[in-house]
Amino acid sequence: MTTFSEFSIFLIYCSLVFFTGLFTFLYFFRPLNWKGYRSFAGLAVVCLIALIAFWIYQYRIKRAEDMEQVGTYYLLNYPDCDSCRVKLHANYTFEVTDNKKVYERGEWFYQSGADYWGVYLNEGYQLGSGIYEYRRYILNYPEK
Repeated sequence: MTTFSEFSIFLIYCSLVFFTGLFTFLYFFRPLNWKGYRSFAGLAVVCLIALIAFWIYQYRIKRAEDMEQVGTYYLLNYPDCDSCRVKLHANYTFEVTDNKKVYERGEWFYQSGADYWGVYLNEGYQLGSGIYEYRRYILNYPEK
């Protein structure tokens, strides 16, 4: 995702929040004898629906990016284990195993920006470096 697209997403989000707040404010703090107050209520509801739809859309995009990382990664440098692999599961958990034993379990998350991306295990260890360096991988959901 480029910097411009991240900025445009931020701008859309801020605009929806601003207009929802503005129309709600104008609805509740209107002159008592003013007849056109219902239009502000309608605009506030429309903006609120658009804001909820935007959140759902962004969640679905993030979830699809996360699921592209799910799979099995064959590790090189895991301590005391030559044939270990880390399995990233779709429920955001991982396991480091060989054929017989589970060495580690935890949670993972995927983070990306305009110039970086990475899978992080146990709140900070990055998949692909250090003890989690891997030589090959098999994804459950192939890249598009």
